[in-house]
Amino acid sequence: MGKSLLIQSNRYEEQIQEVMRALDFTWELEKLFSICLECNVPVQDRDKQKVKDRVPRNVLNEHDTFWQCPQCTKVFWQGSHYENTQKKLIMLGLGAST
Repeated sequence: MGKSLLIQSNRYEEQIQEVMRALDFTWELEKLFSICLECNVPVQDRDKQKVKDRVPRNVLNEHDTFWQCPQCTKVFWQGSHYENTQKKLIMLGLGAST
């Protein structure tokens, strides 16, 4: 039979902390966004020139590293969503192992 976890808090931040502590979960910065958010498939490194027609010009000018999902072809980069998620995890006390 599977295990259960009774979440005590009503606040989502504390709920995340409870689950992470119960699972003894740690995250690695390099793997934070290594899976496509749409397809759940590992993304692959892509050369900047290969994605230049698939990302906004300002993103192309500001970033050099890109990833692409081989299934849905969505392109990813370390923009504000990446930075905000990292900050939120650190704020939650979940730290990062690098």
